[in-house]
Amino acid sequence: PTHYNHYHAAVPAAVPLPSAPAELPRSDEWDELFTRFSSVMGLPGAEHVRHRLQVEFGLIIDRTDFAAENGLSPEDVHRLRQALDTRGTSVPHLKGALLRLMSEVYEVNITLASAASGFHDNYGFAPGYPRTVSLGHPDTQVTSGPASPHPQSTPIRTGQSATPHPTPQPPPPTSTTEAPLPEPPDHVVNWRPGKDGPATLREYLKTLKEKGELPDRVSLIPDKQGKLGPGMAAWVKAWAQGLQGKPAPDGHPYTQRAVAKLSGKLITQVSVGNYWREAAPPLPPPPDHVVTWRPSTDGPATLRAYLKTLEEKGELPDRVSLPKKKNGRLGPGMAAWVKAWAQGLQGKPAPDGHPYTQKEVAKLSGKLINQTSVGNYWREAAPPLPPPPDHVVTWRPSTDGPATLHAYLKKLEEKGELPDRVSLTPDKQGKLGPGMAAWVKAWAQGLQGKPAPNGHPYTLPFDLHLLL
Repeated sequence: PTHYNHYHAAVPAAVPLPSAPAELPRSDEWDELFTRFSSVMGLPGAEHVRHRLQVEFGLIIDRTDFAAENGLSPEDVHRLRQALDTRGTSVPHLKGALLRLMSEVYEVNITLASAASGFHDNYGFAPGYPRTVSLGHPDTQVTSGPASPHPQSTPIRTGQSATPHPTPQPPPPTSTTEAPLPEPPDHVVNWRPGKDGPATLREYLKTLKEKGELPDRVSLIPDKQGKLGPGMAAWVKAWAQGLQGKPAPDGHPYTQRAVAKLSGKLITQVSVGNYWREAAPPLPPPPDHVVTWRPSTDGPATLRAYLKTLEEKGELPDRVSLPKKKNGRLGPGMAAWVKAWAQGLQGKPAPDGHPYTQKEVAKLSGKLINQTSVGNYWREAAPPLPPPPDHVVTWRPSTDGPATLHAYLKKLEEKGELPDRVSLTPDKQGKLGPGMAAWVKAWAQGLQGKPAPNGHPYTLPFDLHLLL
């Protein structure tokens, strides 16, 4: 089969990873993109970027018009979500949507051109943030200042040489040190619609403009891309943040969509969401009684049921709530609690004595999370596995010692000398966990070509199987 990239050029379909959904092409392109982006932005790494996008994706897709505005079909949304959840995969024709998502989440312009070229087109998406991230060449960097005012242009294709675009010359500065932007005044931050006044913030600000009460560098006139300048953007941002959690005229808290509409389309719903998350105080940390919750014979059977009892008793703090629908998405507060609980089960024994599996944890959550999420949480939390010690790698049978590696490791287990996550207890399919599997593998590789007690080199399958 043939896939098509962002420019409608045919690309051969890649072989899917064994652990990836079959319909996802195998490719490291997005992983490398996350790595470059994290390096430029000073973030911990590619997985940090991937996880942030996973968390924000549901909020943006489910609560804003991002999909419609970017022409994404339900199948596109499904594929994009899958690719974010699966390392080693990319969806070529959704690369533009990915970069626009990254732009919204991190509030930066993104271009695949060189930072030195002066060409910043945000991958076909009109730039509007003060910073631009250039990911195309070794001189990748973050540039500060207003977005480039060039007309909309075509993004540089991968492998295409970048022809520098002329950068329009700014007007001569009036002074070498620019004064700070005017602070948002209280009457703007606290503006609310009234019966006999302006119906939107834009209308209110227009009345100030007509009376000459807007200071220099605070203007309602947008740039060529329709974005507000930094002065007015700061005023609108402060106003939007002031509405977070406040009651609307109908008594319900303002929604992001309502605030965007009330602004008079000065900002979008996505921007309101970003502003609110930025201004929100730290989320309540997961309490021990939730992190350590386990099912019991006379208590709730799932984590969802346990949290429901807390909700009914009024013991869930603000911004930590259960979804209204059974399959609804978790907000960031509850998501953090469930994640901490799931990570606490990694490597722990289930009631049947076997270590919990990802599937069991997802079921035990009461469908608050799925198996894929559990796997992501476990990989994120897991420290490096203990390396195989020399005494295991070089173990050989002797006349007065254990006759098999299994017997030798059993002695270590009985003496409490097996570290965490290195266990002889197999899973339900009879397979060793990754820690013990790495130890046995290193030992077996150490026997390759070595002489057995009879003087001949060890062979497969019989000699090694006897030792195990």
